[in-house]
Amino acid sequence: MIKYIGKRLLALIPVLLVVSVVIFLLIHLVPGDPAAAILGEQATPEQIEALRETLGLNQPLTTQYFRWLTGLFRGDWGRSLFMQGTMLEILSDHMVPTLQQTAVAVAFAALSAGGLVWLAVANIKVKSGWQTGNGPVARWLDARRRAKFNDQLPEALGTMSNALRAGFSLSQ
Repeated sequence: MIKYIGKRLLALIPVLLVVSVVIFLLIHLVPGDPAAAILGEQATPEQIEALRETLGLNQPLTTQYFRWLTGLFRGDWGRSLFMQGTMLEILSDHMVPTLQQTAVAVAFAALSAGGLVWLAVANIKVKSGWQTGNGPVARWLDARRRAKFNDQLPEALGTMSNALRAGFSLSQ
């Protein structure tokens, strides 16, 4: 099994490289000059050229790609021009609320799925031999399943509400 996983991980490397090249080229196919867009309409050609030099946009595409790729591996994911910070800082600031929302969504989905399973189990009728599902044993089993579900539902909803009160907010 470990050998299989190793082969799959090795096969993933060229796929990721091809995807990164395609994305990099698609970004550079977008019309317009990023330096001119950053500086605005009142920028002089000298200012635009200086920013292009600072950002490395006047270098060949292969140089830009390899500089971007090595920066990616070093943790230098660039700067956001709109949020005024490094991408790593911005992503780490938004990670906690994202994980909180994910935890609440997973808990809600698990509880919902558990409830649906209990409802499905409660609706199964025991049909074996002489019993058609309307006999006393089937009614007793059905009543037990429904009672267990009804007993567990308030506890599950209480647990979810306690989790929400403990800091797992849906928005921040």
